[in-house]
Amino acid sequence: MVRHQFRVIAPLAIALLGGFPAYSAAQLTRPPNPNAPMLVVVTFKSNDKKVGVDFAETVRDRITGDISYRDLQVQSKANIDATLQASGYDMTAALTPGDANLLAKQLRADEYIEGTIDKATTGAGFTGSAWLVLTFDQNQIQPLGTFDGKNQGDVASQISKAYQAAHKVFDETKACRGDRRESKYNDAMSVAAAGIAKYPKSTLLRICQMATMVDLKKPPADVIKVANDILALDPKSKVALQAEVDAYDALGDKDNKIKTLSNLLAADPTNIKLQQTVVYELAQSGKYDVAIKIIKKAYDDNPGDAAITKLYWQLLYATKDFKTMEKIGDEMAKLDTAFSDTTYFDRTIDAYKSDSQYGKAAEIAAHATQKYPRRADYWVQRGQLELRAGQTKAAVVSLKRALDIDPKTEGARLLIVSSLVDANEYDSAMVAMHEAIKAGENADRIGAFALAMASRLFKVANDANPKTIPLWQKVIPYASYADSVSADRTSKNTAKFELGVSHYYLATLMYSDVVAQKSCDGAKQVQDYLLDASSELPVGGATNPAAVNQLMPAITQMASAVDQAVKVFCAPPKKPEDVKKKP
Repeated sequence: MVRHQFRVIAPLAIALLGGFPAYSAAQLTRPPNPNAPMLVVVTFKSNDKKVGVDFAETVRDRITGDISYRDLQVQSKANIDATLQASGYDMTAALTPGDANLLAKQLRADEYIEGTIDKATTGAGFTGSAWLVLTFDQNQIQPLGTFDGKNQGDVASQISKAYQAAHKVFDETKACRGDRRESKYNDAMSVAAAGIAKYPKSTLLRICQMATMVDLKKPPADVIKVANDILALDPKSKVALQAEVDAYDALGDKDNKIKTLSNLLAADPTNIKLQQTVVYELAQSGKYDVAIKIIKKAYDDNPGDAAITKLYWQLLYATKDFKTMEKIGDEMAKLDTAFSDTTYFDRTIDAYKSDSQYGKAAEIAAHATQKYPRRADYWVQRGQLELRAGQTKAAVVSLKRALDIDPKTEGARLLIVSSLVDANEYDSAMVAMHEAIKAGENADRIGAFALAMASRLFKVANDANPKTIPLWQKVIPYASYADSVSADRTSKNTAKFELGVSHYYLATLMYSDVVAQKSCDGAKQVQDYLLDASSELPVGGATNPAAVNQLMPAITQMASAVDQAVKVFCAPPKKPEDVKKKP
């Protein structure tokens, strides 16, 4: 009745205010006892709607005839139909458990009977099952049994007899509940025991007995014993199963708790909250395969349910099913914008990274920076992912944004330098390195980036054929900077070696033009290059001693010629009077 509740309550109230319910022909001949309990028999579930309707009426008539009007009031079909019709129900359809319970409440019944009736699977006749439910709680169930008969009347007669046996302890069941409400726990236990002796199959009295034991804080093992007695009579008793779950939890018995939770879910498969509880317990115990099966079914059965979808997504992450997780996460983000929190972004980014989809990971990181624009760490992560995706310019922008938010953002400056070096944007990289050093970044790491650029340029210059002055000139500033900031001996040696070789080649490549032009400034520049090379190469000898041993004699030899060129090209011009006339 859940989906009709708002339509049902008002019409039912009107119907009830119109007078006391109508009764069957048998009851009209005798006034009912207003103090007698009220029973409703709802339409039985059946493959044939007519059979379900007719059989329910047969059961009503049989019980009405079997039990004195002084002991029981049975609601008539006419009254039930009128109430359902006023609420827009199909009077030939069996009600859901929730709808049946609501109907019983509106008709002020103390209890109601539900069941199934169908033609027997073997032979002729019918098979019917029935259970009695207390109206105040639809989980308080007394199974009446399953019966076979050659016709509906035979089956109804057996159900009536089973109900009569259960009805004998109606007063005891009511008294037990009342004593428990008033905290008369000893009285409740006594009346429950007396009732069970009178009707040994009573699940309802045992439920009251079990609840009273919980109130008395009896040992969990004692509660489990009573719960097992109930389950022996009704294997699907949700009350007993839940009591066992609580007891096993108190005992710290995880395995039995999970097993019982699974049985409880089987008894109540549409209970979303229970599904979530079972899945959480399974996940915490590492039983992900079972948890995934349960939550997958819940997800399929409840499309659009945000809580279930989120739990499914979390389990997919735990089991590393990233492909499915990505799909469910996209759906979840559309269902509930609040879902897109830091956990969602972190795990989704991690999933795409694990799948080597760096572009998609960078896209999610971009969404994260939109939602959390003041989170410097998200801008750094976005920059890292953009680098992995080959989006260097975008990465630099993201990393600079992180520094704008927090100038002390760890690693951001080094990533900017790294990205500019990788993009061969050396001038920008040099600026970024100076800023990084000024901000207190590790000098050796900065020096390593500078040396990397110098080494790349050194290789280009050395591999060129013919070698050219501009290529060697490009090496100098980066190798010099690496040498100036690095404390690491190996880095400094390498920088010195590259500087020495570069200065040597600059000297040799310039020398011929200097001589041809008789350039004083050029000669002095070559002289300086050779002096630099002669001091740098010995320091860098550990990097390439063979090259150093080969170049140093050449430098020494060339230095004499260059010194002479400087002397000649840089000598002051002679005055006319100093020029002697020829004899």
